[in-house]
Amino acid sequence: MADNVVGPNGFQFKSNAHDTQRQPDDVAQQAIEAEFSEWMTPSNCDIKGRLSFNRLCRLAIDSRVFDGEAFIRVHWAGEYGMQLEVVDAKMIDHGFNQDRKDGSYIRFGIEYNNSDRAIAYHINKDAGGRSDFWSNYMQTMERERVPAEEMYHLFEEEWVGQRRGLPMLATSLQTLKIADDYEGSALNAAKMGAKSSLFAQAKEGHESLLYDDENNPIDIDLEVSEQDITVLPAGFEIQSARDPYPAGEFDQFMRRTLKRIFSGVGVDYSLGTNDLDGVNYSSLRHAARSEKDTYMSMQNWFKELFLMPLFKDWIERQYVLQNILIAGKPLSRDVNFYKAHDWQGRRWQSPDPTKDITAAEKLVEMKAASVSSVIRENSQRSPLEVFNEIAEEKKAMEQLGITASEVISSVKSEPQKEGASQNNDETENE
Repeated sequence: MADNVVGPNGFQFKSNAHDTQRQPDDVAQQAIEAEFSEWMTPSNCDIKGRLSFNRLCRLAIDSRVFDGEAFIRVHWAGEYGMQLEVVDAKMIDHGFNQDRKDGSYIRFGIEYNNSDRAIAYHINKDAGGRSDFWSNYMQTMERERVPAEEMYHLFEEEWVGQRRGLPMLATSLQTLKIADDYEGSALNAAKMGAKSSLFAQAKEGHESLLYDDENNPIDIDLEVSEQDITVLPAGFEIQSARDPYPAGEFDQFMRRTLKRIFSGVGVDYSLGTNDLDGVNYSSLRHAARSEKDTYMSMQNWFKELFLMPLFKDWIERQYVLQNILIAGKPLSRDVNFYKAHDWQGRRWQSPDPTKDITAAEKLVEMKAASVSSVIRENSQRSPLEVFNEIAEEKKAMEQLGITASEVISSVKSEPQKEGASQNNDETENE
């Protein structure tokens, strides 16, 4: 999930700082982006100095999937006065509940005021060093009260009044248990089916060969090796006992079960399992679009609950500490002029890019979409960044005395020349 929500390059930050006339302030934007990029390194971002900001985001998404929620604590420390710590969800003791006379209360380790707003989180002390599976330590450990302003609690609220998050696999847990049990039983049955047992059976009318003169059963042992021909005693024949399993039912059962599991998570089965049996182009394209919508929805959720509030807290902190300098001087206007920003999540290559490019061109021609919207939909780059690159590219070509059409035609002509030479060689050989 983190591979698709966060992606290999993480969320791309873009400052939209502006002046008093609401015109873009390019100098301030560059200064903010440079400092924020430096803060995203492990030594500045993570209180433990291990995780970069992108890795921290991936860990938060993984926590959302497996624990149902993610807790990210803010420490007002470090060079930038702000560092983060991912707190294990089980350190917020869900068994800690309390009612108070002033109307405030604690539910599942979270303290609320009488307006039902979270005001503090009660985490177990030594949480980082004792995040293990000891059974009773949470009941004996002292708790630390952390103000809500110092904790980002990320979870998907699925009903009114929900206090804690549910794992994404919650709806599929029973099906997962069934699949696990069946797979174990199928493995045992397959092992038994791979083994053969041979029995020497007395033919009809020769039962007396099984007993000695005193009517006691006779034990007959025969050893069989590869490529051996063994002659049986007279009156005996070989009978084999072999389990017919597996007989092809395993794949069908597991495919149906996995479809239920992936449906519960919101991920397409064929893409999630790489099982393309029975898939055609249309169904694959539809599945890719549906899955992309799921990931983009989760990206928006992550931006709203974490990334946007995070930058607001970060820029306010830098403004107070005067860490962002322009020509050696701190930011001069009110901090609200520097809060505007954007986060761009990862994007995906289309199954048929040619058709999508053609569709985008027609939308732009019809004035139904802008070039900027096409850029944002298909890449993590800001439109302004792309436009600046095009302008620089055009300027460099003019200085060199070449045009874009010449470059494109030269690239296209190379394969054609090779193909032509091959055709000529074939003609000469004939």
